[in-house]
Amino acid sequence: MLFESVVKTIIEEGASIGANATIIAGHTIGRYAMIGTGSVITKDVPPFTLWFGNPARHKGFVTRECRPLDFNLIDKEGKSYELVNEEPILND
Repeated sequence: MLFESVVKTIIEEGASIGANATIIAGHTIGRYAMIGTGSVITKDVPPFTLWFGNPARHKGFVTRECRPLDFNLIDKEGKSYELVNEEPILND
């Protein structure tokens, strides 16, 4: 039996996917996004975002260096970031 169409799943540069995560076919994992272990991805994941759970939900942001940030773009050390072209950049 042949399938009429093929659904592509796209994993972009720098994305991290935890062990045993499930990505439903046809979705895109954005650049440097991070998916938690055992998560189930049911929708597209934007770049530089942190997702986990079943179903996975957006839980914060992540830098190019894999530093997790909360929704206010603040890391665990209290450093503040801002989004520039979807990427968190450290405020000076």
